[in-house]
Amino acid sequence: LYARAIAVMVPPGEDIAPLRDALRAAGTNADAVRHFNERVAGEMDLLPLLERIEAPTLVLAGEHDPFGGPTADQVAEALPHPTVAIVHGADHFPFLEPRARVPWSQAVLEFLALRARA
Repeated sequence: LYARAIAVMVPPGEDIAPLRDALRAAGTNADAVRHFNERVAGEMDLLPLLERIEAPTLVLAGEHDPFGGPTADQVAEALPHPTVAIVHGADHFPFLEPRARVPWSQAVLEFLALRARA
């Protein structure tokens, strides 16, 4: 799905090659995807379980991530100790997007440094 829809999931003018290539390299398993879509996805709501996570948790999303924005906020609200970081200009896979790799890495490293000082 992502490999087919990648062109509409990144900001206009963004080079989709790195993300497309990474998705292709990862491969797909049609049986696993079908099983997930038909038997798991519709019943999967892990949000109520997030309150059980006692560790500080980084909620990291791209600015243009379809699962960012309200979804990231909802996840953070369900966690006892959230830290939210938004990677500006990024989509769903900021660690694969050339412009977003550094800001994504910085967000992760800052979160870990903060935790190490705590």
